Amino acid sequence: MLEEGLRSSTFSPAEAAQGLLSFVRFELQDGGANAEKRFIGLFSLVCDRLFGTLTKDKEGFLRHENGGWLARQNRWESRVSNSPLPSSSRGASSSSNLSSSLDKDPVIQLLCGMEALKTKEKLPTFLEAMSGNTEARRGVRVQYPFHALPKSTQEALMSVIDLTLQSSSSPPLIRENAVRLFRTLLRVGPKDQVDLQRFRRRRQHDSSYVEYSNGPLSLSPRGGLMSPMLSLQKSQYDSSSNAKKVDTPQIMLNMVEYFLFTFLRYPLATPSLDNPTPQGRTSSSSSHHSGLRFGDTVYIHLFRCYLLHYLPHSTQEDQRNAGTSFVGFPAISNENELFLRIAIEFWLLGNLELMSTSKSAILFHERRQKTKNPTESTMTLKYLSDAYDLVKLTTKYEPPSSFVVVQKCLKYLVGHSLKDPLVPLAVRDCYEVSKSVNRASIDSKDSMPTLPWCISPVMTILQPSLYCHILMAFRYAPIHVSGSLFHAALDLWLLWLEPWNVEKRKKNASNAGNVFTNTIPHISSHQSSKDIQMVLRTAKANARSKYDSKWEPYVAANLYFYTVPLALFLRRARELDFSSRYFTRSFKIVLRVFRVYTPEVLSVICSSLDSGNSCMASLVKSHSDYLGPFSPVLPVGTMTTIHSMSDLQGDTKNLLEEIYMQYNKTVRDRGFLDRLEANIEAFFGSFGLAEPTAGEESQIRLLVAKATKIAGLPSDYQCVGAAPCRSIVDDNDGQRNFGPLLRTKSGTLTDEGRSRLIAGEIKSRPVDVVTRGVLQMDNFQKPATSYELSWLVPLTIELSNHLNLKFGFSVINLRFFADYRNLIFLCFASWIVIKALL
Repeated sequence: MLEEGLRSSTFSPAEAAQGLLSFVRFELQDGGANAEKRFIGLFSLVCDRLFGTLTKDKEGFLRHENGGWLARQNRWESRVSNSPLPSSSRGASSSSNLSSSLDKDPVIQLLCGMEALKTKEKLPTFLEAMSGNTEARRGVRVQYPFHALPKSTQEALMSVIDLTLQSSSSPPLIRENAVRLFRTLLRVGPKDQVDLQRFRRRRQHDSSYVEYSNGPLSLSPRGGLMSPMLSLQKSQYDSSSNAKKVDTPQIMLNMVEYFLFTFLRYPLATPSLDNPTPQGRTSSSSSHHSGLRFGDTVYIHLFRCYLLHYLPHSTQEDQRNAGTSFVGFPAISNENELFLRIAIEFWLLGNLELMSTSKSAILFHERRQKTKNPTESTMTLKYLSDAYDLVKLTTKYEPPSSFVVVQKCLKYLVGHSLKDPLVPLAVRDCYEVSKSVNRASIDSKDSMPTLPWCISPVMTILQPSLYCHILMAFRYAPIHVSGSLFHAALDLWLLWLEPWNVEKRKKNASNAGNVFTNTIPHISSHQSSKDIQMVLRTAKANARSKYDSKWEPYVAANLYFYTVPLALFLRRARELDFSSRYFTRSFKIVLRVFRVYTPEVLSVICSSLDSGNSCMASLVKSHSDYLGPFSPVLPVGTMTTIHSMSDLQGDTKNLLEEIYMQYNKTVRDRGFLDRLEANIEAFFGSFGLAEPTAGEESQIRLLVAKATKIAGLPSDYQCVGAAPCRSIVDDNDGQRNFGPLLRTKSGTLTDEGRSRLIAGEIKSRPVDVVTRGVLQMDNFQKPATSYELSWLVPLTIELSNHLNLKFGFSVINLRFFADYRNLIFLCFASWIVIKALL
């Protein structure tokens, strides 16, 4: 029997999947009450076998046990044996010639939707059977453990139940995603969640019950948390006083809802590291490890298939019917929106709670001005310069998206939403409408035109949560940790900023199945477009922008994506490692960000920030409304906010000075061969035989030029680190006046310089000590480095001092002979010369 095989952890996944496919495509298709009841029983077994049963670990967290298919370290055999399958035999022989690719794997064919099947005949899968059975048997309910939700989501759900029972509207304190998810999208609404209502009453009347989440689990006789408990009788949910008290609160879901909740939560609750899998894996899970198990690869592939199923793009036929004008985005169904909002709740929000802008602004002013009434109208807030201090969490920063699998899936989710072929049509239509508006009517606020919203419903739902996710990552995520969420959020941010990088290309069979490339391939969901794929490439640091003026409405509809995260990035970018070893890598990260802000994009941003004089004012207002309490625009009457790109000047200058300071230090620490290469390049450049500014220095100058335009710095701005001869900086109202050199040739302060420094008349910066004397002194007297022979360093220094004293010089430095690389080069060169002479 198929049921007996699914109960065994040693049963072949391929054979079990093939048997289930035969059942779904033939026996269940023939109909009948017995087949439907059997499918309900198989649903529980499939979930347990796919994900593994749920148990509580040592910390009280509900985690999947080892033994599930998605926890497999090694690949299972895709080819089904010749033995008869434990189910209906019809159709079994059709899979005997399956290849080893994921697309033809029986488990993938069972769990994906029909859209992802690369077969001429579109046969139903487990996904379609589950949806159809859910609609046919609306009374079937599956119990999902309440404490499997993140704690912040638990509190939001309890608040939604309170609001529903009290018949009141949702307050701004409850996040909108949770309200929409639990109050509208679930088939069983809050009024019918009897188990949760009973838990709510017990928590209100019994204070000791609040500590449940840290206590032991009480499992129901039929398995409870161990497997979905199905119920067809309403009497089991009787709320009478004689009902048995429930220690384990359960959320009542249908089969589709239960599967989506379990599937999207799975990467956050993969099997623990302590317990080895049946395949003998004991070293690592995929949670925070860069390596992926085969089960993780299967999960990512399934998620890409579910993107096609639940968030489908428009077909080529829909676009042809639209013609040259845009007729609107198709409506998103409740089931599709449910999939998206569950992913947002688990992957982007989790236990994190971002403080609203108005509250953080008030706290910021109380902390800065120490006033009892910080909401006076005379108070102003320069939002971009203070953005770092305004992004505050009310909880500990433990992001769910720190898991590797989640990061990859989020990248596919964002890329899939950007690749909707209707987005460029909507943006172009909005652009044409904006140009047709009479300029005379724009000057009047009463006749300000309302432009059509130009991004898809999926992007609109994703926009506020992704915005908060990027802000929290830029504010709190570590920047030096390998695989940090900071860099994952940076990739998502840059993808969202440049939808014009989406291209239509012919499918490349060699790359179509490659999941881990810098492209995000699109699997077409329509027969007529099978030879075309939408590709969104991650732009390189030196790539030219593909922006054109028709994307102006998109920039306005995502205005604060272009400004607020940039302010946080400029502040945190100083923490990047610009030392000689990692200078190129860190420099490219900054350059990747700056290349987005071309003069054309900056022009749109500046005009949109001045919304009173922009025809895009309606788009900016809609964007602010969608961001809700996290919008940078504060309510009227609280305080005056100023949004200007010029407020970024301070952080931009600090970043450029940090880069120059570390670059000068890198130049100072260069070995003999590196300096020789630079001198040869400069020599040939003086004769026009080579570019004199080629290499890192020219890249830095290009970066300074871009930063000057972004922050509105003066055109003749000179970075402090770029002028080593200026040793002392006198700041006067933000203007730097360079006085006389108050250091000796050896780099030390003179008596006058020391007295003025102590008196506070001048100040010294780290970049000020990079003078010619200091360069020579540091190279001569610095401690032995890793590439020097420590025993040879004092000998070369002593010999250099002896020669300088004897001949009256001060520039002889023989320390380069202590560099083992130079010694190897000299020995090799000497060997070649001797061999040539002999």
